Amino acid sequence: MVMKFIKRILGSGWTKMILSGVLLYLAFRKVEILRLLEELGKVEWWFLALQAGMFVILMGLGAWRWAGLILGKVDLEDWKAFFRATYLGVFYGIFFPTAVAGDALKWASLQKKYSTLTKAKLFGSVLADRIVGLSTFILVAVVAVTTGAMAGLSFPDYMPWLFGGLMAGVIGFYWLATELPLEKWSGKNRIADKIIEIASVLRVVEKKRLLRCLGLSMICEIIWMGQIYLSSLYFGADFGLIRSFAYLPAIYLVLVLPISVAGFGAREQLYLLFFEGIASKEKILVVSTFMGLINVANALLGGLGLVIK
Repeated sequence: MVMKFIKRILGSGWTKMILSGVLLYLAFRKVEILRLLEELGKVEWWFLALQAGMFVILMGLGAWRWAGLILGKVDLEDWKAFFRATYLGVFYGIFFPTAVAGDALKWASLQKKYSTLTKAKLFGSVLADRIVGLSTFILVAVVAVTTGAMAGLSFPDYMPWLFGGLMAGVIGFYWLATELPLEKWSGKNRIADKIIEIASVLRVVEKKRLLRCLGLSMICEIIWMGQIYLSSLYFGADFGLIRSFAYLPAIYLVLVLPISVAGFGAREQLYLLFFEGIASKEKILVVSTFMGLINVANALLGGLGLVIK
């Protein structure tokens, strides 16, 4: 009873709003807010257009990956339908404590067009797409931490062990999903049934198609990290190419957790934790705030998909 109460409190949207507010206050309390806003107000149109274009590319590649997982061969009409659904998912994610929640709704927009696909299969494809994306993210994080350590960058002592453990979990999951006869454990308990259900989603995907989707995820990760690195250059923070590619996966792996609203507060604190000392606190927060705002602006475009078909 007590555990359920604690879980309900921690999972409450109000709790996350309060936590975001506290974290934002702690990050910005010693910063001149007006100067920061002035810096954001000076952003040139071409840089906004560049960032918006990179977001559209990321959304497009994500839609192609998702469509490829469930359909195999993807034509232009398929891509457009999945592209709209992907944007809708990002839009829904604004109103939830984590972007993952938007995934639970975005598949619904495809039901009418793909009437031959069951609800279970559409929802399963979203789950498979999320697993592919997350596993690629973890792989990139492991490579980033290893490369960063070799370059002499400092990380919390637990981070190599954490990412190494996650990578081992990813490899183990794919092996279980594709090689072991999981059906023999079906019905043993609820946890085993859930694992089998998730694994079965990937089992029906051909390995060649799965590898192609993993490759698309890798391209998305590189574009996304480059996007933030370019922002750091633009605002005079210059996180450094190696540092950006080493630290950003660690930062955003934490932000996957539902601990704040749209990442605000938590993102700023993590940026300061990893990049303070490289640039001034004000410039780090300008980069972090800019990326947060442009993420929200990009997600709001998904709302247009609700009225434009």
